Amino acid sequence: MKMSERDAEICTLIEDGRRRVELACKFDVSKSRIGQIYNKYLTAKHEEETAPPLKKMLPPRLQNALVYFFSDEHIFEHPEKIKEVPLRELVRRGPMIGKISIRELTTAMLALGYVKKRDPWLKDWEDISKPSPAVQKKG
Repeated sequence: MKMSERDAEICTLIEDGRRRVELACKFDVSKSRIGQIYNKYLTAKHEEETAPPLKKMLPPRLQNALVYFFSDEHIFEHPEKIKEVPLRELVRRGPMIGKISIRELTTAMLALGYVKKRDPWLKDWEDISKPSPAVQKKG
């Protein structure tokens, strides 16, 4: 979770037992602003701790692209749905999904055991990752 140095310091001090009134004076903000910063931190921490393993392994750019592609915020809880779509189709129709994204996705799916090395779903990746004949240099 990304936050400014000031916000991180505020959250650390609250967890160390400092009072919000004290922190409001120190950082020259209102008590309610200190509360907002800490609540935002707690919400982000909770979401991070309860996120499905696949979501934790993927960069935000790919998370957003998959949510958009599947029109489902909970797609990471159902990796079998991702596996139903050929990788070639994800690259062709997915916004901002290219070879790097597919590599990140297949690496995460393999690491978590959602697919095996000889899975037919990965065969598509092998085909995608090969340079096309037009791109290969003539020797």
